[in-house]
Amino acid sequence: MGRLAVVVVMLQWCGGLSGCVDANTPEPWPPLSAERFACKVQPILARQCASPACHGNPARRMQVLAPGRMRMIGELIRASEAQSTADRDAGLHPPLTKAERDFNLIQARGMVRSNAGWPDPPLLSYPLAIGAGGIYHAPNADVFMSRQDPDYVILAQWAAGLGGCP
Repeated sequence: MGRLAVVVVMLQWCGGLSGCVDANTPEPWPPLSAERFACKVQPILARQCASPACHGNPARRMQVLAPGRMRMIGELIRASEAQSTADRDAGLHPPLTKAERDFNLIQARGMVRSNAGWPDPPLLSYPLAIGAGGIYHAPNADVFMSRQDPDYVILAQWAAGLGGCP
């Protein structure tokens, strides 16, 4: 079958081009605060999720960059060059660059949409213990034992669109 015939069949199957486009319209992103992410969410992800055995691994669906963990090599070089000699001599890891923080924001944002049939988005479902209503994540990978965990509450508030940095 030629290309034109395939296109015609697809158009007929979809009921016209507009039918296909309308059926595949993506769900809009929830309003998520970059400011709140930087001051509240990013530190939780760095502490709880950025280990090499977890999301500090480039093979994972969601990747998390953090000082002393997985970094973007060019950004790490820039951050190291901008670091003070005293901090470098003290063995402190340079902070994430804006590009790395933006990368983490995009990664987390991609986990905020709920999957069909799930009451909560993956960012909240996977790290939550099954007994508390979470989804199986990985062996021994429950991060939050309850929805009342203060860090879980911060993630949930951000995912719900709460902005600003108190």
